[in-house]
Formats: sequence, structure tokens, C-alpha cells
Amino acid sequence: MEAAVALVLALAMVASLLRLVRGPSAVDRMMSAQLLSTAGVALVLTLAAGHPAAQGLTVALVLALLAVIGGITFVRRFMPGDHRGDPDA
Repeated sequence: MEAAVALVLALAMVASLLRLVRGPSAVDRMMSAQLLSTAGVALVLTLAAGHPAAQGLTVALVLALLAVIGGITFVRRFMPGDHRGDPDA
């Protein structure tokens, strides 16, 4: 069962990579990067469930935190509006 879930997640990651490369806009690319990171976290957790001694939870937590930081960075960089204190504005 875990192998089937891992295969579906891997296919989602491949589709996300294709959209990441071909995306027509920055928002499309960012959404595909978020899907890629979410599927990556799910894949790591799925594989860690089969191996209880592995450090999969730690790796999944680091990947999830990196995805959050990437999303926040994207929104701060590309969101129109008032950017008080932003040196790029």
C-alpha cells in the first residue's frame, strides 16, 4: 500500500516539475513549487512510516518549514501594495 501511495506522490511531483519549468507566470511557478514541496513532505512521511528507525519526521519538518519560508518570501516580493520598510520598493 505504501508503494502505491509513494508512486502517486512521485507522479504528482513530476507533474509539478513540468509546471514549474513551463509555467507562464511567476504565480504558476510558485504554486507548483508549493505542490512540489507538499508532495515531497508527504512522500518522506510515507516512506518513513515503513521504516520506524529513520529520521523521516525531522526531514519532513525541515522541508515543510522551507516551503513556508519560500511562500512568505514570494508573497512579500510579488504582492502589490504598501511595502513599508521594504528596501526594494
